[in-house]
Amino acid sequence: MYVGQTIHNAHCRILGHKGHPNMVIGRAVRKYGYEAFEITEMKGIPDYLLDDFEIGLIASLGTIVPKGYNAHGGGRRRHVVTEATKKKISAAKMGTTAWNKGKHWSDDMKKLLSQKCSGYHHTKEALAKIRSAPKGKISGRARPVFCMETGQVFPSILHAAKWTGGCHVGIQKVCAGNLKTSGGKHWAYMEAA
Repeated sequence: MYVGQTIHNAHCRILGHKGHPNMVIGRAVRKYGYEAFEITEMKGIPDYLLDDFEIGLIASLGTIVPKGYNAHGGGRRRHVVTEATKKKISAAKMGTTAWNKGKHWSDDMKKLLSQKCSGYHHTKEALAKIRSAPKGKISGRARPVFCMETGQVFPSILHAAKWTGGCHVGIQKVCAGNLKTSGGKHWAYMEAA
């Protein structure tokens, strides 16, 4: 059994794992075939609750390896790579060369690319569509955050960062439990506050 979250099609999500050679679920899909898996979709869960729902379901169903196909307890925002894992990844890549190291475009190719990319202009319809697009729209995945010092609630981390004049990454790390404060303030996601 495997528990996963997606805001897209569940069938595409499981097929996407097939290409990952080191994922337990990916190896299982390649070994047994996609048809061997029964997929149950649970719809109607707000995006900002997906992590909590996934974590709870993995815990209650006990789907962590070896009893299931989940490698960890779930939750994208709570997944922290340990120092030991970082060292293993670094050691595995040691001595390998980046695919593009030492490669250069020929002068002819540079000229061709320059010609292809220059002079491109949007059509009038495309420009009108860009101009009419909503500005400052909150993403469907945005989670409301709460400033503990002021009691203010912000619709997203970006709004809170704009208010503080600080960086959104710091607020995100505080909400994830990886930092104590950001901008001199304590932060929490609304459902956790």
